[in-house]
Amino acid sequence: MNNSTKPASKWKTWHKVVIGICAVFFVLILVSDPPKEKDANTNISTSTAPEKKKEPELTVSSTKLYQDYDANEIDADNAYKGKLIQVNGKIIDIGKDITNDAYVLLNVGKDPYQMLGVQCMLKYPALGSGLKKGDVVTVIGKCDGKLGNVFIRNCDLTKAE
Repeated sequence: MNNSTKPASKWKTWHKVVIGICAVFFVLILVSDPPKEKDANTNISTSTAPEKKKEPELTVSSTKLYQDYDANEIDADNAYKGKLIQVNGKIIDIGKDITNDAYVLLNVGKDPYQMLGVQCMLKYPALGSGLKKGDVVTVIGKCDGKLGNVFIRNCDLTKAE
């Protein structure tokens, strides 16, 4: 009887491994950005009319945005999520995420060892070129809510002078 339970036990173990791997891929798909152009220089338009830039609905500091989400995520989602917002803040990290998309992470407090912040996913990787930690920037993008960090997607970025 002992031998007949071993194949079922082995099958259950493999079943759990496969489900776990599928769950990881599902989460990665949910948090990744949709495909987009990777280089600002390849953005060629056949239209002769100038592109009309949308104005942000709200302007907020990175600290205030994160504090609002930290205080009450539901209220903050109602105020910011899905809206085009302008966020001002100081860069504490510049890099690429696990899907190779460029981002800047903006400061949300005075703790020099903070790990969370406002993560701005850049529209084009070239926007991050030449930036340094400590630079003050303004980003305009669509707020995507909080998952650890507060995410702003498809960001245009300008460096404060």
